[in-house]
Amino acid sequence: EIIKKHFPMGIKLSQSDSEQTEDLVKLRELAKIKFADLELPDSDRALSSTLVRCGLVLRGRGLYIPEDCIEIDENILHEIKKSIDEKPENRVFYRELYSEFEGVLNFTCGIDNYNYLHGVLMKYYPVEYEYSRDYLLKNGTSELQAETIADRIYEYICEMGRPVTKKELMNKFQGLSNIMIMMPFLNDKR
Repeated sequence: EIIKKHFPMGIKLSQSDSEQTEDLVKLRELAKIKFADLELPDSDRALSSTLVRCGLVLRGRGLYIPEDCIEIDENILHEIKKSIDEKPENRVFYRELYSEFEGVLNFTCGIDNYNYLHGVLMKYYPVEYEYSRDYLLKNGTSELQAETIADRIYEYICEMGRPVTKKELMNKFQGLSNIMIMMPFLNDKR
């Protein structure tokens, strides 16, 4: 109730007890006024975890909204799931997925970033995939079994049978950041 009313764009939660967010300070003050007898965890990290377990959904990096504030077209959601399931890769990056559906998500659902898409997928498909910070794993694939970006870049270069430009890589792996594409060249001997 408080989050909906006072944090309409989302509340910034904390994953650390050493960093206190302004939003959690404000939330504690408002909760004390509205619900005087309510005991909240002393730790910001514990409070954040409790709020997420009570139905908050990722809206941006560290930013959460109540799940009933989400507006999603179920047909689009089914298209996204179908796209995930049909991808040959077992590690699907939210950035790439968001890039693929960005226009329709922005226009119809207000999903305006890949973190928000991550949160919506976790809400609607909680057991179908294993969720990590930047990607999901599908088909019961373990972290060690899933292909990396380096694997995908290597396969693409081999498939092309010639050197490729950075621009070609950026076009092939749309949505991935410059650093995500360049790091394999520093860390992978292939």
